[in-house]
Amino acid sequence: MRFPFVRSIVGVAAVQMLVIYLGFQLVALLMKHSGYPDLLPIEAFSKQAQFVRQWALLFLLIPVIWTIWASWDCEENPKSNWEENDHVAFGILLILLLVGGAAIAIYGAYRSPIMLPVEG
Repeated sequence: MRFPFVRSIVGVAAVQMLVIYLGFQLVALLMKHSGYPDLLPIEAFSKQAQFVRQWALLFLLIPVIWTIWASWDCEENPKSNWEENDHVAFGILLILLLVGGAAIAIYGAYRSPIMLPVEG
């Protein structure tokens, strides 16, 4: 059993979860600051911000699935073409993709909400 590898998998997965959590919290904070849900409906925000606000917990499946797959592939799959460092590099690539997605959603929540027509 390779404990240093397991520690690196857990560390990368923890960073992935931290990025997801902080991205969700920043989107929620910016939407709340702009008046959601009291003054503005969720439709007033960008589609990315809406998606993150409503479905952020699904993103937590990414580190869970990656951790299970990477651990199984290195320990139980002798036919694997992936080295231990390849799994860690792929996990870091997932972190970069999550940071990019979070940045897009945060920007969508940060810029002024879409102005809806005033009835009346």
